[in-house]
Amino acid sequence: MTEPYKHDYPFCWRCQTPVLYYATDAWFIAMSKLRNELHAANANVNWTPLHIKDGRFGEWVDNVKDWALSRARYWGTPLPVWECVPCGAYKVVGSLAELPEQPKDEGGNVDVHRPFIDAITIPCETCGGKMARVKDVLDVWFDSGAMPFASDEFPQRYPADYICEAIDQTRGWFYTLMAVGVLMEQGAPYKNVTCYSHLLDKLGKKMSKSKGNGVDPWELLSAHGADAVRWHFYSSAIVKEAQKFDERDFGKGARAFISLIYNSFVFLETYGKDASTFSFSGNPANVLDRWVISRLHETAQDVAVRLDAYEVAEATQVLEVFADDLSRWYLRRSRKRAEALPVLRYVLLETSKLIAPFMPFFAEALYKSLGGEKESVHMEDWFAPHGAVVGEELTLAMAEVRRVASLALASRAEEKLKVRQPLQSLAVKSPALQGKAELCAILADEVNVKEVIFDEKLEKEIALDTVITPELEREGIYRDLVRMAQGLRQTAGCSPADAVTFYIEAGEKARAALESMRAEFLKDVNAKGVLFARTDTFAAEATEEIGGAPVWAAIFSSS
Repeated sequence: MTEPYKHDYPFCWRCQTPVLYYATDAWFIAMSKLRNELHAANANVNWTPLHIKDGRFGEWVDNVKDWALSRARYWGTPLPVWECVPCGAYKVVGSLAELPEQPKDEGGNVDVHRPFIDAITIPCETCGGKMARVKDVLDVWFDSGAMPFASDEFPQRYPADYICEAIDQTRGWFYTLMAVGVLMEQGAPYKNVTCYSHLLDKLGKKMSKSKGNGVDPWELLSAHGADAVRWHFYSSAIVKEAQKFDERDFGKGARAFISLIYNSFVFLETYGKDASTFSFSGNPANVLDRWVISRLHETAQDVAVRLDAYEVAEATQVLEVFADDLSRWYLRRSRKRAEALPVLRYVLLETSKLIAPFMPFFAEALYKSLGGEKESVHMEDWFAPHGAVVGEELTLAMAEVRRVASLALASRAEEKLKVRQPLQSLAVKSPALQGKAELCAILADEVNVKEVIFDEKLEKEIALDTVITPELEREGIYRDLVRMAQGLRQTAGCSPADAVTFYIEAGEKARAALESMRAEFLKDVNAKGVLFARTDTFAAEATEEIGGAPVWAAIFSSS
């Protein structure tokens, strides 16, 4: 008597239809006998990340199984084995030259696939009968593993310098390449492997065609540009761990990086006129110029080291830090220095070479706009030092300036003192800056104090003199007026060369500050005149409270 029994049944993971398993004869390669050889070959490979080498891949080799080589399919590379039906002898054919005739299709062209290869018989050397080809075809992964040997450049290009695929290929292509290489007694088929993790959707699920949760790369390219797509994935941690993908966050890093470089270029183009004519001596006198060149050299060396180690994400981080240093420190602290423009052009030109492997289109546009000598930035050699390289000492000293400045600015914020308000002094404890007049001048200008004083007895690292004298107050009011005037120039769309006239109505303090520094004001805001009157003819106007009273200002341009 039989009873119904309910049990689990296998389903295809792609189409979710039932799968029927049954035993069948197959051809195998005894890979288990080559375990030691596989380990020896793997020992010569540089894996990124390193833990894959002896982890996921090494453990796969530890437990390597014999390779089921044959498939009962029609399409594929024919299994090159002929069997004698009468006596059961086998013959493995290594080339077309070993066949009595070449398989040809209906048009007379050589075709080694089924059904044409199946028509070829071989005389049996054992019994004299006919040998027919075994009907199976090869596992497609054997084809992929044999790829290097199908190249016209074998053995000159064996092993490959570099290969990059997702982590699942540790048991796919990475392995089959290694397996065939060892089988052919050629060792490891690659020198370096970059193995990245999977891209997940915003819910943390693996992207796949069957789930329909993938991202169309062409849509990303159209929406964000090829360089932004590259940078997004280059700079991500996908090599180390699986990454969630949300297009709302896509491209932010690339845009931020490009903006820093581009804004520096715009400044050069705006104030440098024909920047391509600037020459660079290689040994500038100003400490900021020496520092930025030193940072450029450090960055180039670090990027090269990272790329040589196939640490692409780390290389992008180095470039991002440099772009921030260039725009938010060097350029900001050098805006009033005309001698900085040739240095800025040189730095940007060399930067275009550094970013070319990551952002080829942006790098090309930057290079061409700066008057690069060669047809393309991609025809340039990698970064080469130019002039004196300052080195680590200045880098550390400038880092200390920025650190102390950050503390002082934070102290200003706590005291609710605007940065535009000059203060008399900043006392610092740091011995690293003592005796370095150029760096102290930068610190004083950044914090907006008249002098930097060293005091080893300070309880804290810095101390601001927050007493505002009438003279300091007047200077602070003046700086507010300059900022207001510069804002009006920008609102009116004035170029740096446009000569303008300002009309101002102000309280007693603001008027007195402006009258006492009229000549400086005309120079600082590039104006041909300033009138204490109201007008109805202007390109832009604004009203602010300065010096405890409302200030109305307007700009008129005759350019």
